Amino acid sequence: MGTHSGIVGEPVAGTLSYQNAFLVVGLTAIWSFRSVCHRYAGTEFADKATHAKFLEYRARVDAEKGNGYRWMCFPVAATAACVHQYPLALLAAARRFDCPSVVIMKPTIPTVFFDLCFIPEHDLGRPPGPNVVPTKGMLNRVPVESPPKQERGLILVGGPSRHHGFEAEPLMAIIRKILADRPELSWDLTDSRRTPEEFREHLGKLDLQFHPSTECPDDWLLDALLAAREIWVTEDSMSMIYEALTARARVGLLPMPRKSNRSRVVRSVDRLIREGWTCFPDTRAPSELPAPPAVLHEASRCAREVLQRFPALA
Repeated sequence: MGTHSGIVGEPVAGTLSYQNAFLVVGLTAIWSFRSVCHRYAGTEFADKATHAKFLEYRARVDAEKGNGYRWMCFPVAATAACVHQYPLALLAAARRFDCPSVVIMKPTIPTVFFDLCFIPEHDLGRPPGPNVVPTKGMLNRVPVESPPKQERGLILVGGPSRHHGFEAEPLMAIIRKILADRPELSWDLTDSRRTPEEFREHLGKLDLQFHPSTECPDDWLLDALLAAREIWVTEDSMSMIYEALTARARVGLLPMPRKSNRSRVVRSVDRLIREGWTCFPDTRAPSELPAPPAVLHEASRCAREVLQRFPALA
């Protein structure tokens, strides 16, 4: 197994070929799978267009290399759904077609059963085995190549969780200070399904555009992440923190009440701060957010790891 750095210095550019179709689907989510093919793993494709792409890919591989060459990777659009719900179906498909089993996120059965596992480092409770590659956060849909940043700021608000509470008034005070410190930026704010209604009621008093998550188009958040020069995220929202970092923005953390300083989420946040990826706001002076210490694009790193371990996919 390659040494994990958590940093990608030279991301993979461009697109991958049809021979790498499932690699593209799983690791960069160009096509958004929500499940695996019914014929191979007991579930169905999310949409007809994706199924058509799969059939085109399979026909091309059959014509060029014979129908015995059907390498299959089953990570699903940077979510844990496939792993948690269908680990045995995945293993059965890998055994049936003599192909590698590759999973994203921590599976519900021991990792020793899979050929390769990409697991966020904060989910690992022990040193990883040779088939486990730790990732810095969850893999996401942020593309390798980013457009130029605009004079925009973005605020992402989560809500109470197993690891954090929620206090609306202190959070509103911090947001007001950020807006006052950055008048040159046009600010957007979006919430999540966990955000309490009492917080939303105060947003009309702020000089920003509020975009309720329930009303946002599918690609709005991705476009906003790529456009924003500066992004502030409540510390409970781990996936959003890593997506903001992958989008190459300067990222700040909005503090939330911690239920325990020993939880895996809290430890992961503190590690990012120690490594210089992000910081909490300075309440006494304008907060200068650090530039990310390096380019972070874990999907590209994982794609290279798959190609290195399974050359037949190249």
